[in-house]
Amino acid sequence: MDSLGIGISTGVFSRKTQMYMKYFVKKMGLTEVDAIILINVKENPGIIQDQIGHNLSVDNAMVARSLKRMEADGLLKRVIDENNQRTKKVYIEPLGDKTVTQIVDAMSYWDSLIVDGLSEKEKGTLVSALAFLKQRAEKINVNDVLAARDKLE
Repeated sequence: MDSLGIGISTGVFSRKTQMYMKYFVKKMGLTEVDAIILINVKENPGIIQDQIGHNLSVDNAMVARSLKRMEADGLLKRVIDENNQRTKKVYIEPLGDKTVTQIVDAMSYWDSLIVDGLSEKEKGTLVSALAFLKQRAEKINVNDVLAARDKLE
C-alpha cells in the first residue's frame, strides 16, 4: 500500500477531481455543491432537504440556498409533503435531468483519464473498493470518532 495511506491518497485524488468538476460546473452556472445536490436529487426523487445534507455531509443552510437557486433556475422543484406541511420533497425537472447528464458525461471523461492504464479487472476492483469505502464512510459519525480519539490522548 502507498506509504501515505488511504486517507491522504484519496484526499489528493479528491482535490484534483474537485478542481476539474469546479471548472466544468462553473461554466454551467453551478457550484460543486449544486452539482452534487442535483445528482443526489435525481438518484433520490422526493428526498427532503435534511436528508440531502446528511447524505452529502453538507450544511443544511447551504443545501437550502442551493435548492432555492436551482429551483429558480428550473432545475428542480420542491413540493410540500401532504403528510407534513413543514416538509418539502425535492424532485428533478427536465432541465435538471439534462444538466445531470452533462455533469455525469464530464465526470465519466475525467474517470477515464484517471483509470487509464488499469486493466478491466483492476477497474472493477477499484470501483467495488471505492463503493465499499463510500458506504463505510457514510455510516461513520465523524464527531463520535473525534470524541473517542480525544479520550485516548
